[in-house]
Amino acid sequence: MMGDVQGRIRFAPRVAGWQLSRRRLVDRIEEGVRDGLVIVRGPAGCGKTLAVADWAAHADRAGVWVSLRDDTASRFALWEHVIRSVGGVRAADALAAIDGRSELHLHSALAELFEPEPQTIVLDDGQFIADSGVYDDIAWLVRSTRSSVVLLSRAVAPLESGGAAVRIGPMLIGADELAFTRDESAALLSARIRMPAELRDAVYEHLEGWPLATRAVELEFARRGPETSLEDAVGRVAETVMAEQPAMPASLADLTLLAFATRVVVAEWLTLDLAQALAPDADATTLLRELEREGLGSWSESSSGAVFRFQPFVRTALLTRSESHDPAEQRALRRAYARWADVAGHPVLAGRQAVALTDWAFLAHLSQRHFRRIMVLHRSEWSELMGAVPFDQLLRHPVLGAVLIQLLNADSGATDRMRGIATVLLTGLAPLREHGSTPDRIWRNASALAAERISGRYSAAATTAQRLATLVEALTPLEMDAVEGFLPILHVHLGTTRLYAGDLVGAVSHLDEALRLENDSQWAHLHARSLLALIAALRGELPLAARHADEVEALIRIPGWRGTYSAAGFHLARALIHIEAFDGTAARAELAQLERHYHTIEHWPLMTAVDALTSLVDGGAAAAAAALPARIRKRSRRSQTSAVMRDLLAATQADLLLAGGESGAAERALGHADHRDGVTVVLAAARTALARGDDARAISLTERLVGADGASPRTLASLLLVRAVARERSGRAGEALLALEQALDVLETHDLRVPLALVPRARLKSLAVSLPTGPSRRLRALLEETPALIPLASVSTSAARLTPREIAVLEQLTGDASVRQIADTLFVSPNTVKSQLRSLYRKLGVSTREEAVSVASASGLLRED
Repeated sequence: MMGDVQGRIRFAPRVAGWQLSRRRLVDRIEEGVRDGLVIVRGPAGCGKTLAVADWAAHADRAGVWVSLRDDTASRFALWEHVIRSVGGVRAADALAAIDGRSELHLHSALAELFEPEPQTIVLDDGQFIADSGVYDDIAWLVRSTRSSVVLLSRAVAPLESGGAAVRIGPMLIGADELAFTRDESAALLSARIRMPAELRDAVYEHLEGWPLATRAVELEFARRGPETSLEDAVGRVAETVMAEQPAMPASLADLTLLAFATRVVVAEWLTLDLAQALAPDADATTLLRELEREGLGSWSESSSGAVFRFQPFVRTALLTRSESHDPAEQRALRRAYARWADVAGHPVLAGRQAVALTDWAFLAHLSQRHFRRIMVLHRSEWSELMGAVPFDQLLRHPVLGAVLIQLLNADSGATDRMRGIATVLLTGLAPLREHGSTPDRIWRNASALAAERISGRYSAAATTAQRLATLVEALTPLEMDAVEGFLPILHVHLGTTRLYAGDLVGAVSHLDEALRLENDSQWAHLHARSLLALIAALRGELPLAARHADEVEALIRIPGWRGTYSAAGFHLARALIHIEAFDGTAARAELAQLERHYHTIEHWPLMTAVDALTSLVDGGAAAAAAALPARIRKRSRRSQTSAVMRDLLAATQADLLLAGGESGAAERALGHADHRDGVTVVLAAARTALARGDDARAISLTERLVGADGASPRTLASLLLVRAVARERSGRAGEALLALEQALDVLETHDLRVPLALVPRARLKSLAVSLPTGPSRRLRALLEETPALIPLASVSTSAARLTPREIAVLEQLTGDASVRQIADTLFVSPNTVKSQLRSLYRKLGVSTREEAVSVASASGLLRED
């Protein structure tokens, strides 16, 4: 807050004690003053005087503040007023010099007054200037002397455009810049009263940062206490503001200004053509100019061009009058406004009117026509509008149900609401999914597809996805128009469904189709390309994944797209690429972008698995293995995932346990892998068997995957490595060499290293020793750049604590000696041998003599003779 501070600008308004000093505006005005001309324009109450008075209190240059009135509207009357305000001997001479009432005399007088001592002239209420010659004089003064001018006005000044603007280059500060920022509004509202943060935010949103309105509402709360509602405070202030407005002219042409304002105020902002559409019999140009002059609103530039906005409180009061005066006309005006906004490409403006009119059919029309624009630019606004739609209308208008579920699916904070809506939608849609036109069935089934995935019903979702693909193929050219804007995003969701069902090839097909169909919605293009990057990374096609990710990076133009639901594939792909380079820090940076999505429906299994893999390459496997089951259980209670994702999580847990030296626990985590079809589980089981020294089982498991159609590079590299190591130990060197060379080709072609790191390093080194020089050199080169993730003793860490006597018993197990024979050899009783066998079996995580020898051999616990 400011104290009673004053600068060198004479007659400047004193800065009130409550007023915020806003350095950003002070600096802006000072910059413009140095260049010669500042125009501060905005309607009454927008804070023009506050901002310039704040600057004047800090100004170190001489100047004068001149308030204009009706009687100073003419050219010479205005300058006489200015000269008298400057005062002094030279002012008297200047007044005498302009008696001739000629421009030459006037400019000569101003030069005599200001050239010896340049000043800053603040002209307040510039809307009263009625003589265009004044603007010529200002331009001359700024160009010809070292003086400067600050013009405050409600109306657009000729100096803002045309030749004068080119010659002078004025600085324009409009109502948007004068408005409080959220922080400035909060500072004012919390200076004297303890207003809660939520209420401060509500005041800011409602008043759009309007300075004097914010101050007025703050006073209302200060006077009436915290029990006052925001609506009551705003209503009382609005009544006061309207009561204090200047009297409006009785009429212009055949329509009064008040009647015109009451018609056009239905619009949040006005272009000239919109104002004319809402009041077709009026002279909109003249009346809007008059509204600006009266301080009821102002023009500003926007993405839609020049737009007129009413002062917030004025609009509130006019809307109240319009709604109470003639409700039927108000509804007609809202419809006209909605139609204009629809055609002009402003779906949110049109949608707000549809909701106000409870015209759900029109809202469905808007959702369908502007689907891409809504999904790219207006997700949050449309979500708010959709919250007003009754449930029966979601079923009656299938577009609305589909759009709502799409919006909620992308909202990380809407999980609980989304599941509830999904359940109700599925029940309501069940009897309707096969009825209606093909486009209607596509919209309904798209709603059902999203609801099924949200509810964790992935088998049903796969069936619905196939039904949708068939419906899309059956569309006629005429029907295509009804879903054309939706098709790219539909294919993205069909691809996502295939991804979570494990059909990566089918997913790629849908995503490629989304890219082919996509023309003008960058969001859908990025979403599809991101998922393609993820699928390539999951398959182990690292160069392809990197190309997709680079294309996404080059295409990102949407502010805030990173870290969104649609960007999840991109970040997960990048994380997997970093994991293959064993760069855990970079991988975690990508995952951090998606932290808020851990509680969304589908992405959590992939995020959890990738996060665990990051811990694996970072050396934190043991801690991650301990935390993962609880994390999965906690998330699964909220939402189930697909069988493919459950297999991925189980395999990830097994790999973590192997890296932590818990091979027995890894095997238990995979369950009955011999009876499961999931590729990830079978490969993890084969790696576990290899680590435990059970080569026969490892080969048996990989046999199930050999020759599988569409095997990914990651799958192929993993199974070939397991087969090569297992075959070498069983004495089948030729088969081992062939498998290894094929594995090396895959690893090198696709920049894969993690599959190599997941094989026990001791087994790989043993394989390298037995190979011919060429393949051995290739393997050793890859091993040098690949960390060993599976330790040499890939068994329970308890195995490292075997006692010397237990080691002695373990060594006796390699032969055929019975318990009594072992006891005799070690000079102990048979019961002691049995006790030591139980202990070492427990520590090794095994249950038979053969398993104990196999695991001990693989982990280096037995001496090689």
